[in-house]
Amino acid sequence: MAEPLTEREIEVLRLVAEGRSNREIADRLFLTPKTVSHHLTAIYAKLGVSNRAEAIRAADRVILPGVSTAATVMRRLRELGLVDVLRTLQAPDLHQG
Repeated sequence: MAEPLTEREIEVLRLVAEGRSNREIADRLFLTPKTVSHHLTAIYAKLGVSNRAEAIRAADRVILPGVSTAATVMRRLRELGLVDVLRTLQAPDLHQG
């Protein structure tokens, strides 16, 4: 990573890793969705990635070491009431966390 992420970019990236949409991130951080999009563009450039999934993987490696994205995703699915749907997929590695 050539340039470090700003505190705001890290906040945005953490919320992306939780599975939040640009609108949800904007609402949570009191920003416009367009501003969130600009932050994501900067994040992608700094991490050398081109999409959300790659940014999340990079966050696991570089920005959020020790934080389990799988656990974060499971927590978000529980909040949305989607855990039962996930269980029907029979994906054992997603049930961890």
